[in-house]
Amino acid sequence: MRPDSIKYCLILVLVLTSVLSRAQLGAGTANIPSLPNTDSLVEKQRKKIHDTYKYLIENNRFTKFLDLSTVVDFPIGIMKTIGNNDYVIAIDSVVITPTYAYLNASMSFKPTGSTEWVAFRGTDIKFTSEGGLTGEARLELVGDFTINLPGGGTTLTLLDDNTFVEWDCDGFKQFNLEAALNFSREMLLPIDSDGNTLEGEVAAYFSINLQDWNDLVASVEIQPFEITGVNGFSFFIDDAIFDFSDFRNPMSVTFPENYQSPYFLDGSETLWRGVYIRSVVVNLPSQFEQEDGSKPQIKGSNLLIDQLGLTGELSGSHLLSLGEGSSGSMSGWPFSIDKVEMRFNAGKIVESNINGEIILPISDEKTTLKYDAFIDHENNYFFNIAPTDSINFALWNTGEVKLYKSSHVNVEVVNGKFTPSAKLNGRMTIDVPIGNMENAKIADIEFEDLSLSSNAPYVYGGVFSNGSEEDLPKLAAFDLDIEKIGINTNQDSTLSLEIDAGIVLSGNKGGSFAASGGFSIISENISNTRRPKLVYKKTKVKNIKLNVDNGAFSFDGELAFYDNDPTYGNGFMGDVNASFNPGIKLEAYARFGTINNMKYWHADALAKFNTPVTIGTGFGIYGLGGGAFYHMKQKAGTQNQPNSGGRLVYLPDGDSGLGLRAAVSFGSVPTDAAYHGDASFEMAFYNTGGIKYINFKGEVTFMNPPISGSLVELQANMEKISSFSSNAEQPEDALKKKDKEPSSNGKIDGHININYDFSNRILHGNVEVFASVAGGVLKGAGSRNKAGWAVLHFAPEEWYVHIGTPSDRIGLAMGV
Repeated sequence: MRPDSIKYCLILVLVLTSVLSRAQLGAGTANIPSLPNTDSLVEKQRKKIHDTYKYLIENNRFTKFLDLSTVVDFPIGIMKTIGNNDYVIAIDSVVITPTYAYLNASMSFKPTGSTEWVAFRGTDIKFTSEGGLTGEARLELVGDFTINLPGGGTTLTLLDDNTFVEWDCDGFKQFNLEAALNFSREMLLPIDSDGNTLEGEVAAYFSINLQDWNDLVASVEIQPFEITGVNGFSFFIDDAIFDFSDFRNPMSVTFPENYQSPYFLDGSETLWRGVYIRSVVVNLPSQFEQEDGSKPQIKGSNLLIDQLGLTGELSGSHLLSLGEGSSGSMSGWPFSIDKVEMRFNAGKIVESNINGEIILPISDEKTTLKYDAFIDHENNYFFNIAPTDSINFALWNTGEVKLYKSSHVNVEVVNGKFTPSAKLNGRMTIDVPIGNMENAKIADIEFEDLSLSSNAPYVYGGVFSNGSEEDLPKLAAFDLDIEKIGINTNQDSTLSLEIDAGIVLSGNKGGSFAASGGFSIISENISNTRRPKLVYKKTKVKNIKLNVDNGAFSFDGELAFYDNDPTYGNGFMGDVNASFNPGIKLEAYARFGTINNMKYWHADALAKFNTPVTIGTGFGIYGLGGGAFYHMKQKAGTQNQPNSGGRLVYLPDGDSGLGLRAAVSFGSVPTDAAYHGDASFEMAFYNTGGIKYINFKGEVTFMNPPISGSLVELQANMEKISSFSSNAEQPEDALKKKDKEPSSNGKIDGHININYDFSNRILHGNVEVFASVAGGVLKGAGSRNKAGWAVLHFAPEEWYVHIGTPSDRIGLAMGV
């Protein structure tokens, strides 16, 4: 028999002996944890492997080198100690066939710090006729096996696809691990590339050949994640290392200052276990998106994930700029990000700083506010604005706006979007245009709790002061006495700042007239932009309410605004109720204005009575008129002016002061067939206070038909007798003229006009009488039936009284 055949026979005997001895395996006393009572094949295999290991421990069946030719009984174990761990390869059986021989082996291993045991199994491992191994000897992992790492937040799963133990006759050589780290959802949440949260747990995969389980350091690929409780920050890991070694840390690892870990209790950093992140890119949450939809990124290095969570720092600069398409949008409020700094400890934000600039919806694109923000540990955002020297409010076309430090912006995250609001405190100056004239300006308006929102009406609330008491505001050169300022939302969705004020229409010399009115600064939302943009639209001057009483006269009514009139400048005009002493009440036309820094006003009234007011026997009043004026004079020939509306026309005049006028239309009663007349009286003062002139004018007709016609005809008559003011300015050229037009209705018609010019000390008057009775049988002897006339003139250089002249005699003519 050949020697090698004898050796195989010997091995066969040994195997048979081993089989018989294996029947004795069963009741051991080694402290090996029992496995769950399950019928699964994997669990049965694991139990068998662990029982074999237990038998070896209890019976001390070990060898240091595998030599089957010397083995007399199975199972037998090859023990090798590496570091703090014993690695035992158990040879539990040998099989011999006519063509080859093989053995079955296993390994039961308890990782340091773990309560679980890992099982490996190998079958059909060929060996040589000399009793040695041939080829590669492997023990494959028996099913995926999960190990709970200390802290309870992470598990290590060994994957059976490519996890095995290599060994030889000397025993254990190394592990080949294909593994996954899984992080609890209480620590990390998995996300896709767009930052959407996924089901399951965050996994980190690695492969490594390892000689000592306690020296496990491996590069890992971690799927994207966000930190639980820190919503929206998407972590994309570029380079990370899993450190499970007791002897070393990854190269270049740097622990943060004051970093605390349970593994540091003995003062040795090499005992630290976790994931070391060399490089990471983090997408900011969706609320930080640019207008084009892209998300800004910050970066970090030297971050750690341990059993407590993620610790480390992130930063980025110049992430968003204020420009079309490149800025961020807080529900339409553009903002930039100049810098982001964040520090995490154990999965919580412990420090953060975000700063940049923001544009309020009430400001233009050139006006920005600097902000500083931070995120607290509950994922809330807090913004503080840093007021600059001055900004503007575009919606009110303000000048300088100064915000106080008490102003603040509040930002909430709603449906993944920033939803801002603000409370502003400060001081502003309003400087708004009114047509083409000088702007309306109110300085130093203080405001509190002016509220801004990201939803319509965008601006509301606020308490406003009345502006500076030293720099008096003006409207169209009229002084204003501010009474109230407030915000109003109009029915057409426009927004207005309402300024209610007393308007000083005339100074002390002009009667100290004031009215209540004001103006509205109207803004609108430009809705065709991505952001709410409130811009100035127009300034609307309110109608003023006039209620003055000057003793001799009073006015009550509402006047409308006009501006940029070449003759009258800016002012207010309209119909009012007027009263003139003694007891004359009627409707009047009034105008209050300013031109060339001069204030002026006038009121002119006229009333016709359908039924005459009887004063005495045979005498009644058919109409009354009156007026008052300041810094104005009556325009010559008013009654002939087109578009005068039947009113006397007054023009601004800097030399004229206060003036008064009264007029009356009278006649016989119950009809004026016997006689009818009109008379007026006017007195004007210089701007310096002296009397400028006094004038009386009248006309009367006898034996005339009853008065008929419209109010316009009566007005024409009254205007005719009231045009003396312009004539009073030219006594020599106008008042000396005689030959007034006789009445076309009366049989006997008389006119009188007397004026005293105080400036030139001239008294001038004239009287004329016209007659045409019985169809001309009796008539005046002069031209146009003039029966007589007289002129009186007294001046410093000349005086005369003429009652007819040789060339223009007085007299009556009778004919048949």
